[in-house]
Amino acid sequence: MEEIRFLGAGGSLGGTGIHADIVAQAMEYKPHFIANDGGSTDAGAYYLGSGKPAVSWESLKHDLSIVVLQALRAGIPLIYGTAATAGSNAHVDWVLELLGTILRENGLTARVAAIYADQDAETIVKEFESGNLVALPGAPVLTAERVRGFSKIVAMMGVEPIQEALRRGAQIVIAGRTSDAALFAAYPIMKGFNPGLAWHAGKILECGTLACEKRGKGSMIATIRGDELTITPVGPNLRATPQSVASHSLYENAHPYHHTECGGILDISDAVYEEAGDGRSARISGSVFEPRPATIKLEAAELVGHQSVVICGIRDPYILDQLDDFLAGSEKAILDRTFNVFPDLVHGRDFHLTWHVYGRDGVLGRMEPMRHQIGHEVGVVIEATAATQELSAKIAGIARKIILHHPIPKWSGGITGVALLHSPSVLTRGPVYRFGINHVLKTEDPLSHFTINLMDM
Repeated sequence: MEEIRFLGAGGSLGGTGIHADIVAQAMEYKPHFIANDGGSTDAGAYYLGSGKPAVSWESLKHDLSIVVLQALRAGIPLIYGTAATAGSNAHVDWVLELLGTILRENGLTARVAAIYADQDAETIVKEFESGNLVALPGAPVLTAERVRGFSKIVAMMGVEPIQEALRRGAQIVIAGRTSDAALFAAYPIMKGFNPGLAWHAGKILECGTLACEKRGKGSMIATIRGDELTITPVGPNLRATPQSVASHSLYENAHPYHHTECGGILDISDAVYEEAGDGRSARISGSVFEPRPATIKLEAAELVGHQSVVICGIRDPYILDQLDDFLAGSEKAILDRTFNVFPDLVHGRDFHLTWHVYGRDGVLGRMEPMRHQIGHEVGVVIEATAATQELSAKIAGIARKIILHHPIPKWSGGITGVALLHSPSVLTRGPVYRFGINHVLKTEDPLSHFTINLMDM
């Protein structure tokens, strides 16, 4: 092969959506494969911990049907990874069930590879105790007991498991947690194309038309030929310019030039971005992939507790003038009442109260540089987190009643200075999770922590 072409149908399948007419138009470029991701950590730890998808069955079925039918008709591989948001085994199995429905409804069959990324806690404990886990910046402190308590642990795969599935004859690959770029880089690298350009192409295509001058309805085609990569958008009024593609190369990376992957680093320090000559495509050269000893990033979700919330608004100018005192006084009164009703509870151990003030510092929290510039109103979210849903709801109910009438020195007599958004005002969120690992695992075999199952569907 002198040239390889591949299609990213859109962003994350089941999310913002892809369009059958545009994907059909993109297929006129005769791509050698189609790839798309299905999620990331962006949606938070809940989806990994619970095993539930952040997208609906109907939404993902719409998007997945389009690429499945196009790939099978063209006789080219389809690669889909970080299945159904978080890429745990439960997510992969959910997508396999959905895929089976699509195939049956269309009278089709396919050779399908499922790549599982869940990790056994005891195995990770042994790796931890052997010194094979390396903490990344900001990583939480690990102990063997904490690792054993995680609800779910997944490993992020690079290109190797995908390549192995393709070598075994898979027409469709449904992968667990995967590097976004690896979904696109695996096949070109396997076919001998420039790995630097393959990884760079994956970095650009995984976000759909975000790499265009203006994002819009469309798909993206990448073409690697020799030492050049061309990015071509397909869709109305879309242009990939040298500036837009170079800018997107900085997206979601801690370093502007070095992008770390499982088996090395994509170095775009000397990348050159040019117009491709058709007025809507950009050409890239000079991207280099530097192989390094393999490491596999781990992600884990741990159960924090069950949560209930109260959402309210404040626009009383006297309260806003002394908002910190008002909230601190409210919290003290809430805790006093909670301890009167539940004398055995310990705040910070058995339950937690968390406050978010929108209109002041609800987005950035303590990092907000303008937190003293309060407008005419704020929104307050009170979170009560406890071991059980029942207890969290009872504490949130106490918080609702107390903040509703908490006094301030400016007022005489009883006041109601807070407007509750809902009735009932206590909203139960269910179980809440947080990420518990920000580490990489040193390994000599990047296939060793993944299971590949092939099946005819």
